[in-house]
Amino acid sequence: MPSIGLGEVFFSNFAYTDAQRWFVSAYKNPQSASFPLVKAYLLIRIADCELRKNHPPLNQEQTIRIQQLYEHAHTAFSRASYRYGEAIVLHRLGLLKEFSGDEYSAVTYYKRSYEKLFTLEPNPVNIHQHLDIQKLITFSKE
Repeated sequence: MPSIGLGEVFFSNFAYTDAQRWFVSAYKNPQSASFPLVKAYLLIRIADCELRKNHPPLNQEQTIRIQQLYEHAHTAFSRASYRYGEAIVLHRLGLLKEFSGDEYSAVTYYKRSYEKLFTLEPNPVNIHQHLDIQKLITFSKE
C-alpha cells in the first residue's frame, strides 16, 4: 500500500512530481474507497502538487484541471457533511483564482471559506487536526 506519509515528505521537500505520484497511487488504491474523507484529502494534495509544480501563472488547461480536482474534493466533503474540509477547499479555490488573475472570484471563495470555517466550533487551525488521524495512519501502513 502506498504511503500518504511519503507523499507528504516529498511535498514538504518541494518534490511535487514525486509527491503527486504517491498521492495518486494512494487515491487509486481499492482500500481508499472505504475512506471518503481520505480520498477527498488526497484530491486536495494532488491538486496542490499540480498547482505548485506548474508555477503560476497557469495556462487555462492547468487551471481547469486543478479546479476540477478541488471541486471533486469539495463535493466529497459536502456529502460527508465535513465543513472543515469544505472550508479548506474553498480557500484553495480562492488561491487558484488569485493565481489566475481573477481577483473577484478569489475574494468570493475566500469569503465563503472564512464564513464556513469560523462559524464552527472549535475553530480549526488546519485540516490535519480534524481528520481521523488514526484511520489515516492505518490506511497509510496497509
